[in-house]
Amino acid sequence: GGAVRAVGFAAMVLISVGSSALLFRHLGDVRLGYYAKVVSLVTLCGGFTDADLSAIGVRELSTRDAEGRRSLMRSLSGLLIPLAFVGVVVAVGFAAIAGYGHTLVLGAAIVGASMMLTVIQDTYAITLTARLRISWVATADIVRVAVLAVGTVALVLAGAGLLPFYAATVPAALAAAVLTAW
Repeated sequence: GGAVRAVGFAAMVLISVGSSALLFRHLGDVRLGYYAKVVSLVTLCGGFTDADLSAIGVRELSTRDAEGRRSLMRSLSGLLIPLAFVGVVVAVGFAAIAGYGHTLVLGAAIVGASMMLTVIQDTYAITLTARLRISWVATADIVRVAVLAVGTVALVLAGAGLLPFYAATVPAALAAAVLTAW
C-alpha cells in the first residue's frame, strides 16, 4: 500500500510540475501571490477542521462489523463535513474582514467549495483505506491533479484572469469525489 501511494504521489508531482510552471509564468508575481494566499488560507482552515478524524476513522473502521462500520461512517460524515463547512466560512470571513477584495473573497468561497468536495472524497476514502484499496485512493488523487492540470493549461492558453484558476479546482475535486464514491 505504501509503495502504491508513493508511486501515486510521484505521478501527481510530475503532472503538476508542468501546469504549475505555466500557471506561475502566466499569473506573474503579484497575481500568483494572490492565488497562493487564497489557496493557503482555505487549505489551512480545512486542515484544522479534520482534527485527525480521518486517521481515527481508518483505524476504527478496520476493526468493526458491518453495522459498526455504517454507524461510524455516518458519525464521521456528520462531523467532518460540517467542520469543513465551518472552516470554509472562517476562511471566507477572514478574507472579507482582512480586506482581500471582491475577487479574492469570491476566490476563497470557490476554493472552499472545492475543499468541501475534497473532504467528501477523503471521507469516502476512509472506507477504501481501511479495506486496503490504496490503489483506488491513489487513482482518485491522480485524477484530481490531472483534471486540475488540464484546466490550468486550458486557462493559461485562453489567457484567463485570476478567478477562473480558482474555479478550476472545483471540477478537479468533483471528479475525484465522484470516482472515490463510485
